[in-house]
Amino acid sequence: MTTELSTEVRNKLKPKSGLEKLSKLVVPVTSIAKVDKMLVVAVDTSGSMDGRLGQTTKMRAAWEALRVSVLPNLAGHELEVLTFGGQVEQYSIDTSRCPEPRGGTPMREALHRAWDTLSRKAKAGRIILLTDGLPTDAPSGVILRE
Repeated sequence: MTTELSTEVRNKLKPKSGLEKLSKLVVPVTSIAKVDKMLVVAVDTSGSMDGRLGQTTKMRAAWEALRVSVLPNLAGHELEVLTFGGQVEQYSIDTSRCPEPRGGTPMREALHRAWDTLSRKAKAGRIILLTDGLPTDAPSGVILRE
């Protein structure tokens, strides 16, 4: 048995333009799948991290903590590293190269960016903050309330 569609039905199913055809192939950005778990590590790279902590600098101690304690224990988490020393930057992880301390401590901005990253890219996640001190972009109390 052969079933033939009427011309009217075929015209309703047939795309009207090249743009309409293309729109059926394009996946909206909002439908891109988020990763299940993400870890965002915000590392203070401000000038004060050049200070001494025993036999090493605070920067090297923080970097070593990231390299030895965090990276081997990701347990299925996607990783993003942000540094904040003068400005907040996404850092391409290279454990052999420790960032150079410089600038102020925009901790509020770094935490806002970490939260934004998690909410855009992951279903669930955590933020780890590695720092030696006080933010220079907002009082600590304000940051804690936010």
